[in-house]
Amino acid sequence: NARHCKLCQGRWKPPRAHHCKTCRRCIFRMDHHCPWINNCVGLSNQKLFILFLVYTCSSAVFTLLLLAAGVFYWLWSQSSWSDAPPPQSASLICCGLVAVECFAAVLFVSDFLQEQVESIQMNSTLVETYQRTHGHR
Repeated sequence: NARHCKLCQGRWKPPRAHHCKTCRRCIFRMDHHCPWINNCVGLSNQKLFILFLVYTCSSAVFTLLLLAAGVFYWLWSQSSWSDAPPPQSASLICCGLVAVECFAAVLFVSDFLQEQVESIQMNSTLVETYQRTHGHR
């Protein structure tokens, strides 16, 4: 039973391949089309995508640690609370926005990373899970 893709001008389509409408080609073991990397995540680049998620999450955690260390250093360097100059409002706003953004990135990216690891453990892709053609989660 040879399968052919209707959208790729009748080219042969291997088992567990899916057509990406954005990339306009069939991807073997396609998980999803990622707008962050402007490419499909499939068998050939899933490892690189997971590394991208790990590095993104790690850099967000590192940024949060640097912000916390800066706050603790500022608090520790003050001789007395009454003589301490207040931090500028612009720096507070910027640090607050960076902290919120990094915290949101850690939550979102770590959840997506966990989903990718689970996908590897179950030998299933996101597309196959939604179509219920291979594996279950």
